[in-house]
Amino acid sequence: MKLVMQLVCYMSKLEQIEINFIRVLNNNIQPDRLSQFNRYDQEGISGFQINTIDYNSIVMYPSFNSFAINSNLPTMERLDGSTWLANRTNLSVGDIEITDLLYGGLYAKLYFVTTEYESSPEDNFHAQDVYVKFYSDVNYSNRVSLNQNVDFKFKIVNTNEYSGTSSTNFYSKSLISGNQSYFIQNYTRTNMQYDYGDIEPVSYSQALIITQGFSYID
Repeated sequence: MKLVMQLVCYMSKLEQIEINFIRVLNNNIQPDRLSQFNRYDQEGISGFQINTIDYNSIVMYPSFNSFAINSNLPTMERLDGSTWLANRTNLSVGDIEITDLLYGGLYAKLYFVTTEYESSPEDNFHAQDVYVKFYSDVNYSNRVSLNQNVDFKFKIVNTNEYSGTSSTNFYSKSLISGNQSYFIQNYTRTNMQYDYGDIEPVSYSQALIITQGFSYID
């Protein structure tokens, strides 16, 4: 039961699979059940899909389900118009792949390399390249390579250092199997502007943080 609940947490809401593989038929979904079909990016939470959509997943909704307004019509269909049934008897190949990632002891750690740094009484600017490396242990002592493609999830928290307000943006980067280290992106860690010692309104800082998509620790 615990395993199934973990799969539900990671797979039950639609993400890029909606765009690439299926069509959600909102006009046949009960209004108070539309949230069951939200994508991860719509809710600002992490999630992932390995390879193509797994129609046979034990937690995948069938095309015809109790959320429909008209039970004779589907709430979801493939892009070619075909439908699928529910599997509630055994784990699919895709379920097992995700389970291996969830419990397989894969850990990720971010590494930051300074690419630009300036400091003066008028400004302080710090830019970094961000990399992620993978390990088989929680102590990060044994580097390993990804054995399959993964959508790596991360977020950037932007803070206005003048007003103290912040906002968060969520991102995904496709990592191709076979490597131990991957470049994520360059970002501005700090960009501070001063006027006779007072912080200017344009000053800001950023924090790039892993959001969990499988079993790793940042």
